[in-house]
Amino acid sequence: MIDLIFKDVKDDYAAQNFFRLRKFIGEQVLFDGNFKLFDITIPAKSESFKVLHGLTFIPADIIQLSAQGDLNYYFNFQNFDKDFLYITTNGPVRIRFLAGKLKDQLRGNQNVAPFGFVAPGDVIRPASPGFVYAAVADKTTGFWLTQNGIPSNVNGIPVLFGDGIIIQAAVGAELESDYTIGVYQHEGQAVNMTQLGSFNVVTGGPKRFGLSLPIVYSSPNVQLACRLESGDTLNMSVSLVLKGSSI
Repeated sequence: MIDLIFKDVKDDYAAQNFFRLRKFIGEQVLFDGNFKLFDITIPAKSESFKVLHGLTFIPADIIQLSAQGDLNYYFNFQNFDKDFLYITTNGPVRIRFLAGKLKDQLRGNQNVAPFGFVAPGDVIRPASPGFVYAAVADKTTGFWLTQNGIPSNVNGIPVLFGDGIIIQAAVGAELESDYTIGVYQHEGQAVNMTQLGSFNVVTGGPKRFGLSLPIVYSSPNVQLACRLESGDTLNMSVSLVLKGSSI
């Protein structure tokens, strides 16, 4: 805020104009904040590029001005700290932006629920016909779950987009039990079978699980499979959700 001196202004019109200027400036949200200009170049794809901000507080607001290059980038606000900003990029990009904090964080309806966050360019969906596997009837340790009646280690479900990461799994079964599901990839007929990870299901526990299992693109024929690593089940199904940034 500009500290204007009014007491020595003798002309009524001039004094009134100063009061109007102060009122106008006071109503401008940007003038009531603390921001710093950045012009940075990120030379390659990065999951979390660090930018030393040099501010005396953790930035809460970003005002983007311009960008050149791969525009599929976003700011990881949740990771900002007292020293660094963090930016995820899909390729080389130059970004100009203001980073700082507005004095008044919320002026609208504070009871409105926030939108779920989806990074620019991300694709979050099951690939057709869907990553759904089944174990019909009683099954025990070592059973490969099926899709369309075919064991998934023989013919898994193809991954239809690039940069794939398995981000979530959900299970359902006729009876509650303790068991472990392994997630695998291969190239058909169990060629180059690789375990990506596993998750444990406990009686009475959650049936939805957050995961972070990147696909290894060893060939263009990557398929996903699931196996019952341990335990017994009855009429059980598994669904996987993948995130990817390209088709």
